[in-house]
Amino acid sequence: DQTAYSAWDGVFLRGESDACQKSPEFPVTDLESYAVCPFRYWLQKVLKVTPVEEPELVVEIPPHVIGSIIHKVLEEIYGEVIVGKEIGDVIENIYNIQEIARQKLQIEADSWRRKCPAPQVIWDLAVSVMETRLSNFLRNDLAELSGIKVISTEKRISEDLVFGEGSETLSVKIKGSIDRIDELADGKSIRIIDYKTGSTSTKPEELRGGQRLQLPLYLKAMLKNSSGIDPNSSIAEYVQIKPDGVNKRYGISGQMLVDRDEDLRRILRFITNGITNRYFPPIPEDSNCQSCPVSSACNRLSRMKYFNVTEDSQIEALVSLRGIN
Repeated sequence: DQTAYSAWDGVFLRGESDACQKSPEFPVTDLESYAVCPFRYWLQKVLKVTPVEEPELVVEIPPHVIGSIIHKVLEEIYGEVIVGKEIGDVIENIYNIQEIARQKLQIEADSWRRKCPAPQVIWDLAVSVMETRLSNFLRNDLAELSGIKVISTEKRISEDLVFGEGSETLSVKIKGSIDRIDELADGKSIRIIDYKTGSTSTKPEELRGGQRLQLPLYLKAMLKNSSGIDPNSSIAEYVQIKPDGVNKRYGISGQMLVDRDEDLRRILRFITNGITNRYFPPIPEDSNCQSCPVSSACNRLSRMKYFNVTEDSQIEALVSLRGIN
């Protein structure tokens, strides 16, 4: 009797065992998640395991909640107020834009308070910090937009991308959402922007064995169907929204897609094969394990012993991907 089980019984109901079956398309963030640790991917993306949260123990708003709120406010501000406008006119109304951002921040934060219980004082402090952060970002970012046109925000994409040549080609259908797309001053180049509210790689040209795929895959997807756009002068950037108001940018150029095509093919072939063939081994690694949100479901020490003695050729191949920077 399937009704005898709840979401907490750890039992696959009829049909759920096929949750990780072949997918026609892969979210880019899922590809990165698998590269970090296939076992974590299985827990989070397939089994939908979430960490237990105890509101009375909350001492800060989780970083992913802060990131979601800031992303949503920026999406609405740029999408409703800035897209298609002359930047000179926008800058003249910077104080009005900052006020709109404050109003939208309050609305978005209020919606999250119900989903993320925390003491009122903690939420009030977090909102105050986010308000300053957004105000500083908008002022500095708009000042840098001279000659640049914001043409899209939260652009949904679904594209078949091809890597490699001849008999070694690999076709992968990806999907995702691009935070922002700008048209550069020359009128023939684009800039892909991915906002980061936490730490980010200062070397975006590094693929880190598949853990950094958003910039190259999003840029490749946009260049595929953008006629008249110069791929060599087009770029993709992580924009780190720092609390002190200094916006750090780390980017790649279209030339990187040519230079790293074979590396991308190797990485994506292994990851997509692993997901479709249901291969989810643990890959213990200090930097990832320490911040793992589902670490309580993983016996790390036992898995490290398994990892060190196994002769599994697939694990050897997965480890070798770590060397593709």
